[in-house]
Amino acid sequence: MTPPRRSRPPRRGGAGVPRGFRPLKRLSQNFLVDVEIARKIVDLCRIEPTDTVIEVGPGTGALTGFLLERAKRVHAVELDRKLFARLGVEYDSEPRLVLHEDDILKVRIRDLVPEGKVVVVGNLPYSITSDLVLWLLDQHRDVRRAVVLMQREVARRLTAEPGTRAAGNLTLRLRYRAEAESILEVPPGAFRPVPKVTSSLVAFRFLEEPAVHPRDEDLFFRVIRASFGKRRKTLVNALSGGLTLPRDTVKEVVREAGIDPRERGERLTLEEFRDLADHLRERLDARTEEG
Repeated sequence: MTPPRRSRPPRRGGAGVPRGFRPLKRLSQNFLVDVEIARKIVDLCRIEPTDTVIEVGPGTGALTGFLLERAKRVHAVELDRKLFARLGVEYDSEPRLVLHEDDILKVRIRDLVPEGKVVVVGNLPYSITSDLVLWLLDQHRDVRRAVVLMQREVARRLTAEPGTRAAGNLTLRLRYRAEAESILEVPPGAFRPVPKVTSSLVAFRFLEEPAVHPRDEDLFFRVIRASFGKRRKTLVNALSGGLTLPRDTVKEVVREAGIDPRERGERLTLEEFRDLADHLRERLDARTEEG
């Protein structure tokens, strides 16, 4: 009789690239291999013993073991079938780890953790950073905190102050619902394959209430998007083209909001965008009543 296979104790953080495994370019795979940096990242996640964690793209498990040392449960979502299978073998004796072979962008937090309020952690493929931020914003009520590793230049844009040159459409959308802070820089040598850029660890804290309260949230976001659509254009020209409204009408609304019509959209603060969207809402409502 063949004796039962004994489960190996799971590895507690840190991993190299498996022998014979070739990272997939289409998935932007760069694996964290520095054990001390992996440990530091998880320390900075400030995970509590009662927390449930969703790990985005565990890859070779560099963070997974350290997360299991701190969290009540870890849901690890991995798209790569080979890595998913490898993690299943590596952690087959760990009941607190739940592996999901899936695309994180197609996953709903409440489907994994019905009670919500999870901590999201991950070493993000650079190609999905913006989409993952939007995924977080869409489900912000179910996220207590998120800590993700991303390209440093993207991190600088996300953490920029609204109204500064580095800020963009996504910066404003994020600031509406969360506070973001870069808390660690990770050199290229900590990864395999070695990327050409430095990475930053960014912590997101989601707000109970939005930073500002526009009358029409959908119009507010449309105004922001249109304002950043053509960065070299003045605010009036960008809004007129992006919202398909008469230039004279937009110019009047901008002045009513107390903004110089010659200003560029990227220079506006979140409060100024709210005022602009509210005045535009009033103008559109008045025009509807007249019609």
